[in-house]
Amino acid sequence: MTAISGRVTFGTFELDLESGRLCRSGRVLKLRPQPMRVLCLLVSQAGKPVDRKEIRSLLWGESTFVDYDVGVDYCVYRIRSVLGDKAQAPRYVETLPGRGYRFIAPIQRERSFAEPTIAVLPFANLNRDPGKDYFADGVTDALITELARIPAVRVISRQSVLHLKGSSRKLEEIARELGVDGVVEGAVLHEGRRARLTAQLILAEPERHAWAQSYDCDISAVLTTQREVARAIATCVARALRPGTAVIPPQAAARPVTAETAEAYLNARAELEKMSAEGIGKALQYFREMNLQAPDFALGLALHAACLFMLGYWGHAPSSEVYPSAKRLALQAVANDDSLATAHLVLAWMDLLLDWDLDAAMREVRRAIELSPSDTDAHSFYSTLLCFVGQESEAMREVRYMLKLNPAALLPNQYAGWMFLHIGQHARA
Repeated sequence: MTAISGRVTFGTFELDLESGRLCRSGRVLKLRPQPMRVLCLLVSQAGKPVDRKEIRSLLWGESTFVDYDVGVDYCVYRIRSVLGDKAQAPRYVETLPGRGYRFIAPIQRERSFAEPTIAVLPFANLNRDPGKDYFADGVTDALITELARIPAVRVISRQSVLHLKGSSRKLEEIARELGVDGVVEGAVLHEGRRARLTAQLILAEPERHAWAQSYDCDISAVLTTQREVARAIATCVARALRPGTAVIPPQAAARPVTAETAEAYLNARAELEKMSAEGIGKALQYFREMNLQAPDFALGLALHAACLFMLGYWGHAPSSEVYPSAKRLALQAVANDDSLATAHLVLAWMDLLLDWDLDAAMREVRRAIELSPSDTDAHSFYSTLLCFVGQESEAMREVRYMLKLNPAALLPNQYAGWMFLHIGQHARA
């Protein structure tokens, strides 16, 4: 059996086996170096006997002559004290008479990012007209969505960066706050049927300018340009922070649309991001425009389906009226482009809420995560489904992963609190 490494959780405790940092409900617990080394050894070999001789070798080596039995006993005593464990009825550390000890609690490996993580700050609107804010906001949201589809990087959700719109804070400080490896910032100038996008990537620790590019395009090509920008950023980040990363293959080009359709799509995205009844109502108007202009526009169909789902889920319209339409639009989107995570996520919700088909919902939400590994909504819903089937440990791994992608947003943290309450971890909630 391979030794466990990295960050793990057991009960209400979290332990970083590399740094020797032990926490309970977010509070760091004090444990002296030798007991901590013994705890890390036992946890890394969880379920397996660990001989006292192995502990002696870890703490003192073979050439040091001390009363190591007393030393080992003291270390185990301190471990049990900090964990609230008892030798007579152990929950964590079991004594094996004449041999040593065994860590007996179930261990969950903390899901971490093997890939570099970035945040996309809200793009600036270089037009003097505040009425053009929708274009910059829509471009920002679309870029985050495109980056979320690329497995080589992880991208922080838009909700966690909204408060940074127009911020003058240093990028290094922002990167530290969000726990990311790099920050993307940019600006948009929209004049008539033309758009100019500028973007730059700053890598943290140490702060360095890694990439910058400007793009001039017709409004009708702005969605295709977004994919080009996302791939350029992801390639730069991956190569800079993970040398040897394979070249990121280009994604399928977005189907061409008219300038009017692209405008309506970006308007709808910007309105939906307001997460209000008024915003949803305005978004629906833009979707109706899109349906008339481009009835087979898969991106628009998927977002329209999500809009109708939100309308019913948040109680702004009877679910019996909007859910069937949401499902129909999502199926139509998938028929035109099976690579859209948003459409699969809507289908997952409809499989559960309309058809009560949990297996189908599981398949669709896993497909959504496969297509868009950084989609926090998909991870959130997946954790709910895992709870439904009694896989609470796996559900909490999804919640913790979701919080890493959404460190500063209110709703995901509220959801995480509800999940902790649901499984009885009241202190963490």
